[in-house]
Amino acid sequence: MSIKPVWTSFSNECAHPIKINSHPVFDRMIKKVHPSILASFTPSQLNALAAVSKPSPGQHWIDYRVSLPIFGRRIYLTILAGRERRSLTRLKHEGQISLAITSISYVVTTWMIASALIVSLVTVLYILKTIIGLDLIEGPSFMHDFVYP
Repeated sequence: MSIKPVWTSFSNECAHPIKINSHPVFDRMIKKVHPSILASFTPSQLNALAAVSKPSPGQHWIDYRVSLPIFGRRIYLTILAGRERRSLTRLKHEGQISLAITSISYVVTTWMIASALIVSLVTVLYILKTIIGLDLIEGPSFMHDFVYP
C-alpha cells in the first residue's frame, strides 16, 4: 500500500491541502529532512524540490533492470548501454580510462559476442542437420520436439 503525502498549509486558522507532485526519490529525500526545517518550506519550494529531484528519463540504448530471488534473498541486476557522454577529462579523473580496464572491457565484450555467435551457429546447424535427416548419434534427440512439433 502506497501512501502519498499530503502537505498542509496553515493560514487564517484553517488547513489547506497542497498538491505536491511527489515521486519516490522526492519522498525518500524529504523523509531525511528534520521536521522543523520541513515546516519552513513553502508549497512552491516543495514543488521546486519535487521537480528537480525527479529522475530524468534514461537515454540508454539498453536499459534492463530486474530484481531476482536468489537463495531466499533478492538481488538486482541492471544492464545499461548507450553512447558515452562523459568527457575524456572526467573519465580520466574517475579512473575509467586505463589500459587494464580497456583491455578487460574488450576481452569481455568480444567473449560475449563470440559466445552468442557460437550458440546461434550450433543451433542453426543442429536444426539443419535434423531437417536433412542426418543422425550423428543413435537414439531420440532432445530437440526433436522443437523441430518437429
